[in-house]
Amino acid sequence: MKLHTLIKATGSNLSAREGSTIRKFTLITSVTVFIVAALFYFGIVINHKNLGEVKALMEEHIIDKGNSKGEFNVEVEHHWENKLFGYNPYRISVKYMDEQDVDYYYEYDEDANKVNSSGIGAINGKEDKNFKHME
Repeated sequence: MKLHTLIKATGSNLSAREGSTIRKFTLITSVTVFIVAALFYFGIVINHKNLGEVKALMEEHIIDKGNSKGEFNVEVEHHWENKLFGYNPYRISVKYMDEQDVDYYYEYDEDANKVNSSGIGAINGKEDKNFKHME
């Protein structure tokens, strides 16, 4: 069925030329949204360092400070949405076996390929703690 017949049959006031323009606009908009979404996904969401490598770097940093491998537990998370707001997307938390109620937080610097201390979280308040592993 031809477009102008279809337009007349549906009672639309659009001419064939206007209908063609709307379809082109819809197609171009859809393709643009798809390309932007793909670039966003592949550029920000999955484009990060292997978390195992970051964990190994953190463990090496702690061992260099004089601790043994069994004395601590390291957890590494990557939050891609933090990168959108200009924050560090890597969150590293370290819990030492001799200080179970304190979490030590670090950030991974991708440019320098190193970790930096970023804070401490005491579970039951910080007044009675001496923070043995603070940097």
